[in-house]
Amino acid sequence: MKRLLRPLLRRTWSSLTISRDNDILKPFDAIPGPKPLPAIGNKWRYLPLIGEYKIHEMDVNSELKLRKYGKVVREVIDKNLTILHVFDPKDMEAVFRQEGRYPCRRSHRALLKYRADRPHLYSSGGLFPENGVKWYDLRRKFQQRLMSAASVGYYVGECETITAQLIRYIRDKRDSREEMVDFLNDLYLWALENTGVLALDSRLGCLYADQLSDDSDVKRLIRAAHETNEAVMRTEMTDAWQTSDTRDYKSLVSAQDTMAEIIDKYLSAKSASQGSSGNNSAGDDHQKTSILSHFLSDPHIDRKDLFAMIVDLFLAGIDTTAFSAGFALYHLSRNTGAQHRLRQEIDSILPTRDTPLTPELLARMTYLKACVKETMRLTPVAFGVGRVTTSEMTIAGYRVPKGTQIITENQVASRQPEYFPDPKAYVPERWLKMSGSLTGGGVCPAAAGKRSPFLVLPFGYGPRMCIGRRFAEMEIYVFLAKVIQNFRIEMQYEKNKIINS
Repeated sequence: MKRLLRPLLRRTWSSLTISRDNDILKPFDAIPGPKPLPAIGNKWRYLPLIGEYKIHEMDVNSELKLRKYGKVVREVIDKNLTILHVFDPKDMEAVFRQEGRYPCRRSHRALLKYRADRPHLYSSGGLFPENGVKWYDLRRKFQQRLMSAASVGYYVGECETITAQLIRYIRDKRDSREEMVDFLNDLYLWALENTGVLALDSRLGCLYADQLSDDSDVKRLIRAAHETNEAVMRTEMTDAWQTSDTRDYKSLVSAQDTMAEIIDKYLSAKSASQGSSGNNSAGDDHQKTSILSHFLSDPHIDRKDLFAMIVDLFLAGIDTTAFSAGFALYHLSRNTGAQHRLRQEIDSILPTRDTPLTPELLARMTYLKACVKETMRLTPVAFGVGRVTTSEMTIAGYRVPKGTQIITENQVASRQPEYFPDPKAYVPERWLKMSGSLTGGGVCPAAAGKRSPFLVLPFGYGPRMCIGRRFAEMEIYVFLAKVIQNFRIEMQYEKNKIINS
């Protein structure tokens, strides 16, 4: 009887608690936010001349909403889309704690349509747009290997070789003032070369792009990746492409067809090569086997799923990694003290420029990692994390209905003085432990106090965290270690400005 009574009491108390809480929860419509107009909602606020928001400055828009409406903001975009903006890390945590086993998001919808129309190439929409069980099953096939520190460690030497090639390229291409003009394009090529090694186990020759024709695979691939990301961004702003082939959707189709053609060629060649050699490496040690070889040898991985994963790695691994690496250099160029301290750490661990990098040596570079973390706090690739509620949530005392789009406004929150003293300053010491040689055993005021782990989430959070996170971080660590070891970084121009959407 006691065994039966205890779970019964537990269930009864749970239902009583929920009922009591619901009595005091405020309705969703009570959340403050910009007032929508009949029929057109708040879309007009993003129009040129008449609107108060700028479509390519979402961080600025979010800052305005925080100042005017508070830490939780309800924005009715139109009759089909309402967004809840969350600025408090406690509320961000509440979102992730309630998201369930299959976190849902509204993303890359046009890409989902493109892939659904091509069943000969894809058996799903891939990790970006898929949700629910289909997303979970797909991710489960790949995440253990891609997120393994040992697997990523396999590529440190290759990444260092590519970065050394970039350094030679820089020495050759600097102008008479020892400047690199439009260096971001060179970083795209560097990131693409790294992604080719990870995703296709192949060197693409990207850093010789100035010697390649415009119709070479390298130049076509990087153009297609940029065009895809731009088309995805634009198609998310409208639903017109769902009923007719709009210009933006046609651009997506053309770019994705190009990526599919090139990637299929490399993947087929790699698959044929591995098959002819009789290589069966699915059970090999992570440190001795490339990720692609492992996936090709795994009988549980369908080639269509692998193909989609490789395309997604190219989409995610070029712009984002180049962006973060570029902004790391930018911040270090404007903070010479941090750059000097980083160089001291690198020189102490790599006594010569010929000392090969290893995962163990990278692990010792704590200030390097702090510099990257601070870069991603100030200038993250994404301004927040998006979710769509799959059931009713409780956020900041409000009832949030199923189907609501939520954005955790991490970039804006991370610039608030209540969470980070002197929040707009670049202070890598925020991320160091207070005892240690780099801090001299002292206390950095900007690092004092306990900080929510939900404030800075450049790679997302939980089950939908970026599957390529470990590789991206390693790539940037290797890049900074070798570049700072070889060059003094300066920037004599105006401050850079982020353009996002």
